[in-house]
Amino acid sequence: MYSSTVIVVLLYCTTIVQLVATEKPNLVIIVADDMGWNDVGFHGSEIPTPNLDALAYNGIILNRHYALPSCTPSRSALLTGKYPYKLGMQEGPLPASTSVALDPKEIIMPQYFKELGYNTHLVGKWHLGYPTKAHLPTNRGFETFFGYLNGYLDYYDGTHFENGISGIDAWRNTTKAWQEFYDKYATTLISDEAVNVIDKHAASGKQNGLFMVVGSPATHRGNRDIHLEPPPFTFGERLNNITDRNRRVYADMMKGLDDCVGNITEALNRNKMINNSVIVFISDNGAATTDTQWHYENHGSNWPLKGEKMSLHEGGVRTVATIWSSEFTNLDLQVQNRLFHISDWFPTLFAAAGGDPNKLVDIDGINHWDSLKSGKNDSPRKELVVDIQGRRNVQAYIKGKWKLIRDYERNDSRADTDDYHGMNLRGKIEYNITEIFNSKVGLAIKRSDLNENTIERLRNEATIAECCTPEEKEKSQANDCHSKYCLYNIDVDPCECNDIAATNSVIVQQLASILEEQRKNLVEEGSFDLDSKGFPGESNYWEPWLDNEAAKGQEIAKPLMVSLTGLTLSLNLARNNN
Repeated sequence: MYSSTVIVVLLYCTTIVQLVATEKPNLVIIVADDMGWNDVGFHGSEIPTPNLDALAYNGIILNRHYALPSCTPSRSALLTGKYPYKLGMQEGPLPASTSVALDPKEIIMPQYFKELGYNTHLVGKWHLGYPTKAHLPTNRGFETFFGYLNGYLDYYDGTHFENGISGIDAWRNTTKAWQEFYDKYATTLISDEAVNVIDKHAASGKQNGLFMVVGSPATHRGNRDIHLEPPPFTFGERLNNITDRNRRVYADMMKGLDDCVGNITEALNRNKMINNSVIVFISDNGAATTDTQWHYENHGSNWPLKGEKMSLHEGGVRTVATIWSSEFTNLDLQVQNRLFHISDWFPTLFAAAGGDPNKLVDIDGINHWDSLKSGKNDSPRKELVVDIQGRRNVQAYIKGKWKLIRDYERNDSRADTDDYHGMNLRGKIEYNITEIFNSKVGLAIKRSDLNENTIERLRNEATIAECCTPEEKEKSQANDCHSKYCLYNIDVDPCECNDIAATNSVIVQQLASILEEQRKNLVEEGSFDLDSKGFPGESNYWEPWLDNEAAKGQEIAKPLMVSLTGLTLSLNLARNNN
């Protein structure tokens, strides 16, 4: 008679054989950094983004996609499927050498996807903390990592500047990789590495699927003023009508990001992987249009939405998002206004990969995969917590058409820019549809029913026109949404021009009570105080600085159960018994 250990191992091996025999869809998530709502052509921007536009028009444009107001919380939600306020990761971007980090006990996307048989890769930005080696991406389910650990870096030498201290932040897995970063433009470097991962995966003949997260450095400002580290390529004379020099450089940064999307899609097509792929493109938060606190404004635009990065208004949290899949090719081309939260990508892509989202432990994300495949513009999500922060006492909640918000205090160093509506920069260049068809993405995935009339229709549907009159804008900018709640009907007022809390007290009370109930789940985030032991030492690198004893109890969690083809296995039991 077989022992229980042998039975479990045999079942595990049987499942692995089934995984190899079943070709998994390739999953690529491209995350832009601090890119604004008004920075892509399909939202009406004056900046050409032909590859992004081709991806959006051939797929599904998600016009009510919500992230968190800054990068670390958004990446926490993406990889865990949970609201950051439940993780103690909600207060803002992590500075270098803080011991605050995403707990290794949290099971994240690549760990689950590895259990489904995927090869998992992170290219670009991590920014979820690294006080110990247990916190590093390659100890969290990513088989390979090429990128940087902090929130931004110099675009040409792989250094990160923090609180007057400069150090190198350039990694290949756990090996210092300064030489690979030096004198190369970071956006292009990350793009080339993503293509390299695809080429290697295809050359290996692996049938178990590619899972890759590409955290682009674009369009976050680097260590220096934006015009001091411009991209090595430009749109040239074409953008002369953009009068602001910094905005023109920003447009060139967008070209690097757009090229990245094109190069990745072309690589999937060249390697005959495109017909079994899902490509997601999102921004982690709104653009940092101005920045009176850290002075890292990038000159992006969230127009006509109110707010910017670090604000809970729409300009800070309603982000660019689109998804393309080879399974969508028979659907109607459309812009969807389904309510979608960044945490929803975890269960949605898990379902796309053949996993059972019900096996994901204690998540807030909702699975949209079946709904997306049906082509119906009907979201399984009806409400979401935009954010809850303890130290700043800010929070926001959306239910249907209603949005209740208590934003930053007026005398907060960020608050002076929170109700920035942006400039109307549209209409300054002719929209070049031919360029979209001839882009790398357009050539790789163009549908036969996509034509100029359809593109014009989709662009009009995806573009939010200016909502506020000058009088409404002035009133909106003067409105205090911190000492009291503000209420907006964002179906008809996506620019949050008119606070209607005073005339809808019952709705305010109902939504506020839900928020206060959710606030009971708040895990206070640790102090962002910098640990001098984490400063670059003799190696001149930002790297883990706490030893194993200091990290005691920080064991790495693994998925307990995996359900595949009706078979449930206790994989950890098999490992523990061996």
